[in-house]
Amino acid sequence: MRGAANPYCKIPMDRREAEPGERIFLLKVIQSNREGNVRGRPYRILAIPERITLFEFAGEICQAFHLGFDHSFGFYNNIKNFYQSTEGYELFGDNPQTWEGKVRPEFKGVVKTRVNRAFPEKGKKMLFLFDYGDECYLRVELKEICDPEPGKRYPALERSEGKAIPHPPGQRLIFYVQSGR
Repeated sequence: MRGAANPYCKIPMDRREAEPGERIFLLKVIQSNREGNVRGRPYRILAIPERITLFEFAGEICQAFHLGFDHSFGFYNNIKNFYQSTEGYELFGDNPQTWEGKVRPEFKGVVKTRVNRAFPEKGKKMLFLFDYGDECYLRVELKEICDPEPGKRYPALERSEGKAIPHPPGQRLIFYVQSGR
């Protein structure tokens, strides 16, 4: 989200060494279809510092799959139907004055919420819904928490398998994010 749509920070974020005491979260992102099929689909494994925000994390996911970071998005705990979620974090939560309004007023924003708050333990899963119109879905699962490698800069794309399926307007895709598997 560039320009007026991205008033908060630079995306993609600058690479940096982990801060003292900071852990690295490994997340596996699997591209899927509307039915949720993931077998044989392209995937990415991302190494994310635990203290980056969900907004920055969303930018890293979009960059890894060559998606334009120009749509609204949210993270939801119901991975099959975000409308039935009881926990969520939305871009709308940071600016409720937008023309769209908040999708779910009870949900928090993504700009100030850190990855380690949304994913407090290994195995936690959330749906990342990108582009409410064309509905690209990513299931986020924290698979591994590890110590940073000395001198390594994060966030980092640890592994990339398969060519990402493009997301043109009008095409509905589902993406799943699972960490470290």
